[in-house]
Amino acid sequence: MTVEVAERPHFKTQSLEGYHSMGLKATASEFFLIHSKHQLAPLWREGWFDRRPVLLGEGTNTVFITDPKRPVCKIAMKGIRISDESESSVLVQAAAGENWHQLVTWAVAQNYGGIENLALIPGTVGAAPVQNIGAYGVELSDVFEELEAFSMKHGTFKTIGREECRFGYRSSLFKHGEPEWLICSVSIRLTKDHHKLSSSYQSLETYLEKLGIQTPGIGDLYQAVCSIRKSKLPDPKILPNCGSFFKNPVISMERFRHCKSMFPDMPAYPAGDSTAKGHVKIPAGWLIEKAGWKGRRKGGFGMYRQHALVLVHFGGSGGGELHAFMEEVTGAVLNLFGIQLEPEVHLIGDTIIPSTQT
Repeated sequence: MTVEVAERPHFKTQSLEGYHSMGLKATASEFFLIHSKHQLAPLWREGWFDRRPVLLGEGTNTVFITDPKRPVCKIAMKGIRISDESESSVLVQAAAGENWHQLVTWAVAQNYGGIENLALIPGTVGAAPVQNIGAYGVELSDVFEELEAFSMKHGTFKTIGREECRFGYRSSLFKHGEPEWLICSVSIRLTKDHHKLSSSYQSLETYLEKLGIQTPGIGDLYQAVCSIRKSKLPDPKILPNCGSFFKNPVISMERFRHCKSMFPDMPAYPAGDSTAKGHVKIPAGWLIEKAGWKGRRKGGFGMYRQHALVLVHFGGSGGGELHAFMEEVTGAVLNLFGIQLEPEVHLIGDTIIPSTQT
């Protein structure tokens, strides 16, 4: 039996401007990379996790409002393997530091189905369960089987299954309460044939219809999703952004009927969460557009002209200006509809300091 000896991480001062896709200037006084889960227990014994480090993936769902007061730990564990296989499915285990879209691309190339609708969602595999990422009628929880995580509280590893993760709409166990878990790997169950496809979203149907595809395969859906997302969403390397900045709010049917009486064209979708019976989900982008903020810019920030849900940074502004811009957009929606928007991204600063893996 070979025992892996973990190299101690190198700690350094690091500019974070290139480590989060909004691209605001911030500096971590202590920054280190985790390449192996075997590095975690020694760090725990040294007391590093008592300092509640910020856990960072690719920073696509993280915004540093100010310089973080705590250490920043970038999760860089890599590896994809098939841990179990049957005639109809495979269990794929992917390390937390793997790029999510690259995992989807790999799966589609192998004809493994289940996550093709989640193509081009930015971020890492380890961040996916935290948000319970989803798009075009599919969520991670639909294929999720288990994950391996390290307890920053107890210094032990644990396998956590679907039920214990308490998945909801863009929510999970890992997003609430005092952060405890550092996700090391995620296992998802994918189909080998007889794939269950989700192509009922209007934009997908329209795309496939234009190409004359009546019976799409997982590759067709993958290409459709990639094409649609590229046409609507700016490349963060060119125009810094975090993708969808706000959650789609879930409101009561009573509230929806009241709003519908004043705005007959207001769209609504099933909340998709068993805890939200009697509620519906409203597209935040529609609310923002109706409130007059689509394509509108103020200072260094704006709501993207092609997708009202995407907040973009034109450069040269800081966290204070971002926070003020957010308040104006959410205030306009609240005043018009009586609906409060909440950020989908993690804001890290002096007063808003989540420590979930992002």
